[in-house]
Amino acid sequence: MQSRQAFILLVTLFLIMVLLAGYNQLLPRKQTNLPVAQLENVRDHIPALTPGGPEYVVDGGRLYVGHPGYWVEIPLPEEVIASAVDVRIAPAVDAGLAHEVIYIGAANQLAVYRTEDRGENWLHGKLTHDLVHKGLVGGVTDLAVDPVQRIIYVGTDTAGLFRVRDGEETMKSSAQLLLDDPVVQIVTDRQGSGVTYLRTEWTLYQGFDYGLQWSAVDTLRSVPTAMTLASTNPPALLVGTADRGVLRSEDGITWTELNGGLTATPALSLRVNALAIDPLQPAMAYVAVSYLTGTHFARHSADLLAYTRDGGESWLPFEQPELSARVTDLLPVSGYTAAAYLLTSNSRTPQAIGNAPAGSVPALVEKTQPATSSGAGLAWIAAGLAALALAFALVTDVLTRPEIPLTGPNGLEPRPARRNRWS
Repeated sequence: MQSRQAFILLVTLFLIMVLLAGYNQLLPRKQTNLPVAQLENVRDHIPALTPGGPEYVVDGGRLYVGHPGYWVEIPLPEEVIASAVDVRIAPAVDAGLAHEVIYIGAANQLAVYRTEDRGENWLHGKLTHDLVHKGLVGGVTDLAVDPVQRIIYVGTDTAGLFRVRDGEETMKSSAQLLLDDPVVQIVTDRQGSGVTYLRTEWTLYQGFDYGLQWSAVDTLRSVPTAMTLASTNPPALLVGTADRGVLRSEDGITWTELNGGLTATPALSLRVNALAIDPLQPAMAYVAVSYLTGTHFARHSADLLAYTRDGGESWLPFEQPELSARVTDLLPVSGYTAAAYLLTSNSRTPQAIGNAPAGSVPALVEKTQPATSSGAGLAWIAAGLAALALAFALVTDVLTRPEIPLTGPNGLEPRPARRNRWS
């Protein structure tokens, strides 16, 4: 009888453990990487660098990967607010596949970070040295990665530009360009030629010796307002200006105006407010321009949006969207013709223009992980019911067990034990 009860007890305990394990898996689990359909506060964007590849974007200090209409958050290091992002396509190792190495600049630190597993692990690259820059505060404003030379150009708002060597296990600053103004934008050739430029609010600078030397460009004859680099052979820099429109140069010295289709009246000053190139189609570029009009009180017209298929030799206008503010950024859709998104000074939510997807949003996943299959759930329920039935049988067996009287050797009741006389 005792062996029977022990068997029932063991089986009951086993089924209860199965039930608890199943219940734990049926519970909703927190999922941090939730897809979002719409970005709301875009601060930096990297178009797809390979056909059909992912895009990366910094939105509200967070990092996302995906494509228009479907973005998944990449976890950042603790207490880091992202301000800039760039990507390097790492070559395949042996029979493995090539993968993307992601770099971010911190808005609340003078630091750059690198991940090769989409945020599972981050390598910290400190830009400043405690003994040299003690007490220096600031943040990163822009990044540009030379994937061939493995050099990261890091612009900041308080400490100029840093040139960082990207090693296998370290990221170390190897040079610094001190500037009086914050770095606004950096571009570099992804083919490893070393062609690199940066701009502040007022000045364009050209880098030499892979960023070890820098010189202000004094042949622009205007204020740079935007720029982008076409990785052609040789690389060509397109610069937007405050009053000369779009200029092109292959050496940073001689410039060619590329305003065909943009200038309404020769007497008007042509200001470029945003400029971008499709990295997969260097001849496909996008621009937002406005015209300085008026006599006594000069003002800028509403933005004209245009694109080119021939590197800027001629521009074609987009169908004009309704704009309530100045265009500040253009985000090309890699590999598409006449497809981009715009950001304005009062809205960092991307607005589609041309052939860009206007809002085809895949169904979002639930905020909790989906429950396991219904068959598994029924199995756990059955295990629970069986455990309850066995537990009931065990308790009933114990309670209904017949009482066996105690008898002595001769079948007589034993005599009560003699009480201690002190009790």
